[in-house]
Amino acid sequence: MIALGVVAIGLMAASKIDTDSKKFGYVNSMEILTLMPEMKTVESDLEAYGKELDADYQVMVDEYKKKATEYQKKEKEWSEAVKQVKQEELIEMEQRLQKTQQAFEEELMEKQQKLLTPLISKVETAINEIAKEKGLSYVFDTSKGMLLYADQQDDISNDVKVKLKIPTETKTEGTTPKK
Repeated sequence: MIALGVVAIGLMAASKIDTDSKKFGYVNSMEILTLMPEMKTVESDLEAYGKELDADYQVMVDEYKKKATEYQKKEKEWSEAVKQVKQEELIEMEQRLQKTQQAFEEELMEKQQKLLTPLISKVETAINEIAKEKGLSYVFDTSKGMLLYADQQDDISNDVKVKLKIPTETKTEGTTPKK
């Protein structure tokens, strides 16, 4: 029984030593990403691409509106068979509009992902390099809500900004991070 107690105390002490040897840091990767000069290019490229998609979509909407207006004006003149065909055309156009809108949204998301991937990789590389330089075992990302408490001296966000040549704002000691 005493031997078990000694083993348990030994395991707890070893566990304490292992935990004490680990260093933790944290970073706000989204803040860094949004401050990168390259983000302006990404945002303008996405805006231009979105406008292009919107223009294409608007052509389809205008065509639909034209057909719907024509239907409303002439439906009394048409036979039931013609009305049925025109209604089916309008329904098909509505479905195409919905599919096109969904496809355009997916294309825009894919374009965003394509443009952001190199920037995210750049930020991740800088975080990894800073973590190694500071001897950190773990780095938490506050932008992803994965941290409940952090001592500001362990925040490596400014170090990452410096590494990526992003202007940094000075923090006064004892302030808490913005929520």
